Amino acid sequence: MRIRVLAMGLCIVLFTGCDSNNDNENTTSKSAAATAVESAKVSPDIEPTLAPTPSGAVASPSAVIEPSSTDSPEPLQRYIDAIPGDHSDQDVVFSAEEDLDLDGAKEVVLGLGSEEGDFDWVSDLYVLREVDGEVTSIGDNLAGQGYHTGKVKLVQLEGKPQKYIYSGVTNDVGLYGFELFEMKGGVPISIVYSASGTGAGEDDLIDKDGNGKFDGYSQGRFSYDVLYFDLRWEYEWLPDQDKFEQVDTRIVLPVLYPESIEEVIYQYLALRVLDDGFSDELKERLSELCAMPDPYAVQLADDPWGAAVYDVAMEFGESYSVEVDERGDAATAVVTATGSDDMTARLTFQLENQFGDWRIVSIMD
Repeated sequence: MRIRVLAMGLCIVLFTGCDSNNDNENTTSKSAAATAVESAKVSPDIEPTLAPTPSGAVASPSAVIEPSSTDSPEPLQRYIDAIPGDHSDQDVVFSAEEDLDLDGAKEVVLGLGSEEGDFDWVSDLYVLREVDGEVTSIGDNLAGQGYHTGKVKLVQLEGKPQKYIYSGVTNDVGLYGFELFEMKGGVPISIVYSASGTGAGEDDLIDKDGNGKFDGYSQGRFSYDVLYFDLRWEYEWLPDQDKFEQVDTRIVLPVLYPESIEEVIYQYLALRVLDDGFSDELKERLSELCAMPDPYAVQLADDPWGAAVYDVAMEFGESYSVEVDERGDAATAVVTATGSDDMTARLTFQLENQFGDWRIVSIMD
């Protein structure tokens, strides 16, 4: 088994050797090197905590630079042996020693898998602890069972003294997310999982003030689950409540105003389905589409309206239909949506052509 070991421990020993050489002028370079090698054999072969490095207004664990590593025979074998299963064909791609629950006793976080180019693939991720000379694993395998587990790091959250285990999540195609674990009650507990179920998305921790402690995370979506709009949700870390809370939604809307009556109605319905109350851009576009006091006057049930709008985005088209009666600068459109159990709902839209753009002036159910 090839095992990754930090060169940092060796550098410390080499510096120790240099100090000793200064104190004794008769000590030869050969002797100092031998002393360094002997010391390296007994130095801890566990990576120190990797804290995020601020890099401007926003930082993410993917931007953290790991210390260089080298190979060394069996530095963590006692910990590897404590992990269930046979790991003779795996590499140690992550190791760190840290008092994760601040109880005075350190735990070891160990990730086994393989290294492929710039990526680590972790199939076994465990927290271990040594008690009275015996090493035992704590809790279950933290590596992902669906998506792959990639980069593993220890990070800090704003307002909290302890470290958290960051596990990168990916499908090796178009999805990047993460999961955070906290030591609670002596075992690692997942406190947040952020990765798109559709296999496309970009989620990561953010550090707004650049102080090296993460204060939230963002979710980026752009696939069929958001009707092919480009959305980004932001969550803020609340240290006093030990939770993340949504604070913002950003949506990238088409620059051009929809040209046809059908396009105006579909965009209105799609934005209503996506609306979570956090996006100013979305609210502004609804006001443009609707020349009426309240664009939210009509309630839209997810079944059938959400399902029907989704079918349009997926180009199914069987559960959504529009009949338009256009007369000059005025038009009436009857929209029918069919949901589960063939349940149907209808909305009647009155539209007017105002300065070349069709706008909704009333909606009746």
